[in-house]
Amino acid sequence: MEYYFHDPAFKDRYPNGFPVRRKGGINRVKDLDSRQQLMQQLCDLQRDLLENQGYNPITKTMLEAEVPDAEPTLPPAPAPIHYPVDDRTLSTHKYLESLNGLIPDVDTPLIPALWLGLKRKVYAPKAVNDIGSIIRGVEDAARALQLDQLKISELKRRHLVLILEKCAELNPKWSDNRRNMYKAYLSGIIKPLLTLECLENNPTAGIDKVDVVRPPREKPTWEERKKIGDHLKERDYRFWRFVQMFFHSGARETELIEVKDTDVDLENQTVWVTVRKRKGSPVRTRKPIKTIALPIWQEVLQECNAVRAKHPGTPVNLFGRLLKPGILSDRSTIRPDQVGRRWKKYVKGDLGIEKDLYSLKHLNTEEMMDALSKETSIEQAEKEVADIMSHTSEKMLQQVYDQKNAERKNWRAAAVSNPFC
Repeated sequence: MEYYFHDPAFKDRYPNGFPVRRKGGINRVKDLDSRQQLMQQLCDLQRDLLENQGYNPITKTMLEAEVPDAEPTLPPAPAPIHYPVDDRTLSTHKYLESLNGLIPDVDTPLIPALWLGLKRKVYAPKAVNDIGSIIRGVEDAARALQLDQLKISELKRRHLVLILEKCAELNPKWSDNRRNMYKAYLSGIIKPLLTLECLENNPTAGIDKVDVVRPPREKPTWEERKKIGDHLKERDYRFWRFVQMFFHSGARETELIEVKDTDVDLENQTVWVTVRKRKGSPVRTRKPIKTIALPIWQEVLQECNAVRAKHPGTPVNLFGRLLKPGILSDRSTIRPDQVGRRWKKYVKGDLGIEKDLYSLKHLNTEEMMDALSKETSIEQAEKEVADIMSHTSEKMLQQVYDQKNAERKNWRAAAVSNPFC
């Protein structure tokens, strides 16, 4: 049950009343009559507390009998919470550490509440950085609209709509796709605030998602692939080795970077990776190692064995600093963005090939579908490739990664020989 408690002494602080929510364990009971009886008991209890016992939900105290013409005594105001200033020279992860021990409530301002909501959600490190940028973009827009000090309990859908419109004015890279991303991530970090009853509902729920037509991802041609391979092998052999392993693995760059030597089973040609892009907790899944890429994996594992000999009993990361195997520590683990920087330098810079590293994942998916669909049905091939890519269904494969999906099925239909007469 929910109600609003009005106290004249707190009229300035709670002009619309203090929101109160009470639970009566009704979900334990399944039949309607018992549920109604429990709810009636809960209502009677609350009415008795308020009317007969003088209970004040704001101060959580029982009020003494009023004395005529007596001056009301107000409880001392709670000490204001001082939230750390968002130093944008710090990384998002460092700033979140400065919020340790803080718990949001109905009076927490909008921007600190969003940071505290992010702190209570489990995201992959890269996603945390992305959301940190989103919160800072929202802060700039909210400050321009004089909404940055708005209490989180007062946040409405119209406020977010205005903030998103202001973001579009302030951000030169704004697009419909970016707007959808802002909405999705804001919805996610507001959910922990709902659990803590900082606000009544998620204001993102009524904001429509914009339909975005995504052009097909540009992929390197065979000639470009040959140039890239030869150039990387000469300029940065370890990066060439990583690109080969990434292309054949079906994993994301961030997943491959986290692989340890103990995750690899060369005898059975499999490797365990941690998938963090699904909802909920990270999932460990096993991927096959293609025979064509097996010699490269063997070479990297030999280097890992040399590192392990110096640090017995310590897991070795396949891709540490400079993409060399190293023990798991802050000094030896490469940052995921370093992979993209190398691609930008050697491929886009040196060769002038404006294709992204991630396009190799699309390319490998299409070629695997071409090969497997010749040996089995397209539907069975889709299931196998989706499993290799750690997708829970074939939908993402069909709509995003396999850009030849419709063409492949059209040709299968065109090959059907059913005469009219």
